[in-house]
Amino acid sequence: MQRLEDIDLSIKSRLKALENETVASLKYGLTDVAHRKIIESVVLSRILYGEREWRHAQYITFLASSYLLFKGPSYAAQAEQHAEQAKQILLSYATCLHGMVQYETQDDQVQRKAKALLLVIFLTYYLLAQTKYILKKFRDALHFATKAECTLDELKLSDTTSEDKQDFCFNQSKSSKLRSSDSSEYDLLDMDDFDHGSILLTPGGGFFPSLSQMSVRMLMLLGRIMLSLGKYSAATDYFEKALSIVNEFEEEDSAQKIAIYNAMAQVEQNKNPADFGEAAEILEKSYKITKKKLKLEDTLDIRLEVARAGNLLCSACLAADTPSYTKKAEEFATEAFYLITESNGEQRVEAAKDNTTQEELISVSKHVYDVEANRDAYLNADSRLVDCACQLRSILIKIYLGSDRHQEAVKLLKQNLRSQQITHGLYSADAVNTQKLLLSTSLAMGEYKDSIKQAKECLSLEEFTFGTKSKQACKTREILETLQEVLSPGPPALHPKAK
Repeated sequence: MQRLEDIDLSIKSRLKALENETVASLKYGLTDVAHRKIIESVVLSRILYGEREWRHAQYITFLASSYLLFKGPSYAAQAEQHAEQAKQILLSYATCLHGMVQYETQDDQVQRKAKALLLVIFLTYYLLAQTKYILKKFRDALHFATKAECTLDELKLSDTTSEDKQDFCFNQSKSSKLRSSDSSEYDLLDMDDFDHGSILLTPGGGFFPSLSQMSVRMLMLLGRIMLSLGKYSAATDYFEKALSIVNEFEEEDSAQKIAIYNAMAQVEQNKNPADFGEAAEILEKSYKITKKKLKLEDTLDIRLEVARAGNLLCSACLAADTPSYTKKAEEFATEAFYLITESNGEQRVEAAKDNTTQEELISVSKHVYDVEANRDAYLNADSRLVDCACQLRSILIKIYLGSDRHQEAVKLLKQNLRSQQITHGLYSADAVNTQKLLLSTSLAMGEYKDSIKQAKECLSLEEFTFGTKSKQACKTREILETLQEVLSPGPPALHPKAK
């Protein structure tokens, strides 16, 4: 019969291998694989440590984070549930942790365990704050964010090692060749270290970024919570603190600043709804950074960043509602549209694709369908880029219509209609709305014969998409009937001699 010690050692070995495979999967962008590995790790840790042990709680925390990072905000409820479960386990260790932190000892093992436990507590509070914020429980989010901030400060005090600038943000590089998951290159943790926390806890070297980067994320989360609560001055203070940390570690045109600038602009928009000028000035900084990124590396993701930054900037300029800002909006929209459409869509997708071969993917993940998932992700990104291009055209259309440049507006409307019908389908809501706008423009230009044709096309699309009794279809039907009455020939007039 196999001894209990041998069984534990076998489980530890498998758990260690799962952690290494998770890090490898994250490094090469195989997020679905990483998520499955983390789920398996939760099961094994419960067998190995029991369901009320802090080392089991850390894997539950990883799973909560995995739902948010890899599945998205729509899985916030699942992430919240797992984070709450981890919190309940960790509460039973509060007294133990307090004793380890207060006890001044030179014992390296005690200090490492205390630091690992502190990190798990911080991540649990941070995830609870994040999920509560996504679920619009802003008061609860602020409560847990404050606890997370205090725990992070305690972690920084206990951290005697200096963080290298290159570890500021964990780089999930996809450029290197993929190696097998059982390779010795991923042997990142000795078995004796296993009792002091998972390698996935390593700041800047595993599942989570460095403490400096976590400070930025913590401040950004606090700022967003304050913004949602209407505390604009406090939100600005948090965003400015985050910006100062990034300035300390990164270059002047660092991409880390984009999210911060966007958040600061949102504060200005909410604080001064009648004056979008300040917000436009801040968003211009963000737009310039994305342009520089595109010059250094032309990929589909960076083109998307340029498009989003351009749309935000142009929308703010239009909202400022002054001739100078309207002119700026036209210039920025024209420039951004050119930057994201200067090469064809197929080339953009190919440039963004990872060079990793199917055989290399199989060697780590053992799941061929991940290759298809990656391909679908890039095709979806290309579809989003088409939508961003349509939004930029829409901004230009609004400017052209406002200045009575109807012919230019019609040209862009037809381009938008064609793109939307190809990307989303003939009867998609976006395509139907663009068709309706074409009808309105034709009416404004006084081209009534073309308007009848446009109205008939629009009516058939609206009846199919929204229903024959929908408001859209009824309104178009009314327009069509009016046009037909106006343009229909009247009864023949009697000749004067016939009287």
